[in-house]
Amino acid sequence: MANSLVSRRKSTIDCRSLELSHGDKRQLKISASHLVIVFSVTQQSDTSKKVSTDWYYGASVDSLQRGNLDEWVAEYFFEYRQVMVDYLAEWAHISDQLQDGRNEDVKCMRIMNDPIPALYRPFLCYGVTHFVLPIVTDIVLEKLVGFTKYRSGTLEYWHSRAAIEEEMMMEPIVFCHGLGVGLLPYIPFVRDLRRAFPDRDLFCIELPHIGHSFGTFVVRWMLTHELNRIASLSLMDPVCFLLVKNDLLLNTQRKVHEDPIGILATYLVFRELYTAHTLTRNFFWEQNNVWPEELRNVPTHVSLCGKDFIVPAHSIRRLLEAESAARLAITREDQLKKSRLHEQSRNL
Repeated sequence: MANSLVSRRKSTIDCRSLELSHGDKRQLKISASHLVIVFSVTQQSDTSKKVSTDWYYGASVDSLQRGNLDEWVAEYFFEYRQVMVDYLAEWAHISDQLQDGRNEDVKCMRIMNDPIPALYRPFLCYGVTHFVLPIVTDIVLEKLVGFTKYRSGTLEYWHSRAAIEEEMMMEPIVFCHGLGVGLLPYIPFVRDLRRAFPDRDLFCIELPHIGHSFGTFVVRWMLTHELNRIASLSLMDPVCFLLVKNDLLLNTQRKVHEDPIGILATYLVFRELYTAHTLTRNFFWEQNNVWPEELRNVPTHVSLCGKDFIVPAHSIRRLLEAESAARLAITREDQLKKSRLHEQSRNL
């Protein structure tokens, strides 16, 4: 399927002959384009052989039949509508490449239908996270770091003004925190930011129950809806790349960690009921995933931890290296075009 989709990457999806509503035709085009990009990008990052089998708990490629692959594509691209999968298969000419039927021994990870893997915790834990920690955060940020708290609708955020004249100020910094207990664990980092950039306003968005890595999803929404407001980006351990791989969901919702940090993070953060619900029932990868080419007009710095037990850091690094090489190729091609145009103008 991957090869069929990639080989037809530059072709146009013609839905005129299909008996679909206008909305369904539009969804087919968008979802098929997503699939083409998915397999093209994962080939660049050396992960194309694993991108499907990862969702089947490591089952071999040979064990997958047409019904197994249909299940995954319908779940993650077409909201369980088999007819859309059939139309896509017809367009990509893959009917002859997979064995018909379904291997019942192969199970697909279906985040919208599988039971939510939440772990029990006593009411006291919620009392601490909902009342005690927010009070401590407010006191520390306001009294010790010098921030002022504001509210806009349901959104709360903290603001620290730059220590120079307004006309000399640089672009402000907006910090989006990660999964956990809000801003409290990041206060030392925020304080260092304040000291390092006295010429900039600093905003810290308060995102209850979510979050520096998860905060990159907020960045992704800004890229989609408010690109003109972004001067530059700094992404720390970003989870917004390669979401078509199952690493994020597997490592947070399924994997049994053996190291102390992993065990603690699983119980206190990942398997908390509302966090688990967000990562399963409200996880729409196509709305949160960042494609590297979307960053071509935005100066971006990406920091990856080589031993990250959540993010597929090495795959993301290969993906970004491929994007860097593509940018160089585009730059060289543009330079050649300009050189030819200049030469032609001289010969006139």
